[in-house]
Amino acid sequence: MNETKPYELKTLTSKDVFPMFRIISKFGIGEFKKCFDPQLVGQLVSEQGDVDGDKLTSIVGMNIAFDVASIIVENVPKCEDEIYNFLAQISNLKRKDIEKMSMVTFFEMIVDVIQKDEFKDFFGVVSRLFK
Repeated sequence: MNETKPYELKTLTSKDVFPMFRIISKFGIGEFKKCFDPQLVGQLVSEQGDVDGDKLTSIVGMNIAFDVASIIVENVPKCEDEIYNFLAQISNLKRKDIEKMSMVTFFEMIVDVIQKDEFKDFFGVVSRLFK
């Protein structure tokens, strides 16, 4: 049975980068930099053994996405306004509708954003800045 979510997420575009940077700056870029530490990424790669190519990239990207999700959860209170505005910008909902969501649905929405291919690709490109 497929669960229907009360929101639809749009494809992330260059317009969405700016609110993401505002949120990231409030968290502190150092927090995100840790996610892309070359030694940690190298360790992740070596732990995968014979896995390579797109599958390896996907595994590493997913691990980084989970690290990013952890940072987001820890820092949500610092960025309440920015997060509500960003979610409204990239979804079919208005901010007031997002504010009224259950906690579970709200965090499902955040996780869905983090798991979007465009989000993972964005952080894959950003990770090159830290190499």
